[in-house]
Amino acid sequence: MIDTANPDDIDALAGLLAQINALHAHHVPGRFHTNGTQAELAAFWRDAMAGGAMVLVERRANALHGYLSWKIEDRPATALEYAMRRARLDHIFVDPGHRRQGIAARLIGRFEAEAQAAGCHEWYTTVHAFNAPSRSLMRGAGASDSVLARSKRLDQPS
Repeated sequence: MIDTANPDDIDALAGLLAQINALHAHHVPGRFHTNGTQAELAAFWRDAMAGGAMVLVERRANALHGYLSWKIEDRPATALEYAMRRARLDHIFVDPGHRRQGIAARLIGRFEAEAQAAGCHEWYTTVHAFNAPSRSLMRGAGASDSVLARSKRLDQPS
């Protein structure tokens, strides 16, 4: 069942965050590390929620099997762009033992409904280049490429 996370979910969310962060640390070790303690990961969620992050969870038998976190972004009009209210999908993760059950699709469906109800006209996310399954999930949800970002480490030769 897709539900809104509550403070009682923070420890379970921290455990799921540790899993996704380990994947990032494996593929992008110059940026990510796995030194964060359970208490620090829980603090990450408390701070995110206090800062306006909305977190949806897949809950079954009082256990969390996946989550999606997002925020609303309001941008005023500029000389170049219209004003815009959009949703940023920050994280989505499903525990590996519960993948291929439609959890991610249900999380995205609920996220889209909530974002639209909040007046957002679009949503966006960033996906690491190494993460082909996430890119595929986003394409399957109807997201298309809009900006291609490049990065270069300055402490390594070209």
